[in-house]
Amino acid sequence: MNCPIEHPESAGLLLDYCGRKLAPDTTAMLERHMGSCARCQAFRDGQMALWRSLDAWESMPVSAGFDRRLYGRLHGPHGDGPRTSWWSRFFGSPLSGPAFLQPAVPLALACVIVLAGLLVNDRPDGAVAGAPRDAVEAEQVETVLEDFDMLSQLRWQPRDATGAASRYTPFEAMPEARS
Repeated sequence: MNCPIEHPESAGLLLDYCGRKLAPDTTAMLERHMGSCARCQAFRDGQMALWRSLDAWESMPVSAGFDRRLYGRLHGPHGDGPRTSWWSRFFGSPLSGPAFLQPAVPLALACVIVLAGLLVNDRPDGAVAGAPRDAVEAEQVETVLEDFDMLSQLRWQPRDATGAASRYTPFEAMPEARS
């Protein structure tokens, strides 16, 4: 037999043996193994000592009014649920209230955010401050034209993978650019 301590798949055998849940033939086979295996014997002795101490343990007696006090705390003084203080009812979670009020909390929060956004926007017509569109477009066109001028001054010729100049001509020399 393989040692149950060394093989995790059969480790439950020792626990079942200590709990007296094994079949008689498996119990006899495990007892024969424990006769020659000191680690399994030590495990068995420890488990048996644990079971004996648990059997000998006695719990403290429950007081006479325990059930009455427990159910009083669970159901409240009027049988309407656990008692809560006025403090926890006033400052408790807003989503722990009645079911019909639960959607009101996010809706109220959204209204507050929209109102704050309207109050922050101090322009009377509601328009957002920014640069005029025509000025931006004119600046963009001017920048593009300057870039074209700079590229035409370079007289750049593309090169192929060998490093030799390709057959393409600069931008100004192209027939499409002239027409």
